[in-house]
Amino acid sequence: MSVEISPVEGTAAQTQAQPPPPQLEIRTYSAGVEISSGARQYFFPYKTIQFLQLERRPGVWLLHIRTDRDKINLTSARDLDADFRALMIAYRT
Repeated sequence: MSVEISPVEGTAAQTQAQPPPPQLEIRTYSAGVEISSGARQYFFPYKTIQFLQLERRPGVWLLHIRTDRDKINLTSARDLDADFRALMIAYRT
């Protein structure tokens, strides 16, 4: 007879569901962009932004922003395609 023992911690960690990614809100202004992610808010002046990219992964949108001082990657469960297009139009003007 054989007995199999499995750790309790490993089983509990596997059964816990991961929380969904936060919803990003993007607001464009004449001087910069404000991005809200849950309780956090970011404001990036357009003159400091060096790189913007929106990436789609299964079930998640990733917004990559690089400024002259920071590199920030934000995730969202909400479709950001229309917001990103508006951001790129405001950024280029």
